Amino acid sequence: MSLLIIGGTGTLGRQIVKQALNEGYQVKCFTRNLRRALFLKSWGAELIDWKGKVALIEAAKIAKVQNFIFFSVLGASSNSSIPLIDLKLKISKLLETSAIPCTIYQCSGFFQGIINQYAIPVLENNTVWLLGKSNPIAYLDTQDAARAVISNLKNITPGTRTLALIGKKFWTSEEVVALCERLSGKEAKILYIPNIILGILRRFFRFFEFTWNISDRLQFSELNVSANAQKTTLQEVSWSSERLGLENYLQEYFGKIMKKLKETNYQQSQNNDISFL
Repeated sequence: MSLLIIGGTGTLGRQIVKQALNEGYQVKCFTRNLRRALFLKSWGAELIDWKGKVALIEAAKIAKVQNFIFFSVLGASSNSSIPLIDLKLKISKLLETSAIPCTIYQCSGFFQGIINQYAIPVLENNTVWLLGKSNPIAYLDTQDAARAVISNLKNITPGTRTLALIGKKFWTSEEVVALCERLSGKEAKILYIPNIILGILRRFFRFFEFTWNISDRLQFSELNVSANAQKTTLQEVSWSSERLGLENYLQEYFGKIMKKLKETNYQQSQNNDISFL
């Protein structure tokens, strides 16, 4: 089977490309920046320039694509005021009326984003910025997500399926910080950003075209998702293997960091020893 993957350079996209290639699929990738995507070519994927999502869907109809896969956001329907999510909603609706066999995965969040947001600031005694009010997120390892997506390629059914691609547990920001504190042995410096301040910053950046991307990303922080409601109303993807838990993921990360720090401190102590013999 041949796969066409859009966004192959992204956090999840690159894992899906790698997993598909490992399982023997022929992979082609749409990409806006050929230079950034050169590593995909070295893996064995064929690169194609970006042409536009709508044009792609029309081309998929003509080519009689067997299964069109699209990644959206968990709780997207409740957050249409966010431009990037509104775009995903429009594409989802277009796919639902296109008569193309389609699977729409609704994702919550990935482990990899936690490192820069929580783990590194805690380790380096920097401030961890949290929202005054935020909803829990079902974080998932991108490698687990990629395996599930490729595995579910075998379950092609007519029409449109919407599946939740999420982790085993929903975590609040405070719970993630507490986990980082316990595993690192350090106390976090936490500062809360009032939601009203976040809204003011978002609207300010919206005034300038070159900062629209910042505004969109800030608005993602305002996602209004009822975790329990979303998990009970959406069908989850079929898991062929056990998902990695956030605690195990961070335990491995902090374990490697602590080992590296001990090795570095030991080498420095050896270099500082002066022999007079």
